[in-house]
Amino acid sequence: MEKETYSATIKILGKVYKSEGESVREAIENLKPEGKCTCMSVLSIFKGDVRKDKVLPSHQTYRLFSPSKMIRELALKNVSNLFNL
Repeated sequence: MEKETYSATIKILGKVYKSEGESVREAIENLKPEGKCTCMSVLSIFKGDVRKDKVLPSHQTYRLFSPSKMIRELALKNVSNLFNL
């Protein structure tokens, strides 16, 4: 039996970045946007036919892709808790 994976997409300034992972957290971690992310974004998580979208404010988007590991981990925990799939 094949495990169902989570797919994540984030749209930042018109560019769409995609990734996959075995959990919501891993799918978000695998997103690799280019440059500084200091603006609002739309994060979508897919699992099979289920889709959830969340609009992230600029400060939360910045923290999610911050160069600081501690800030990134805290933001990742908070954002992944928004998605209950």
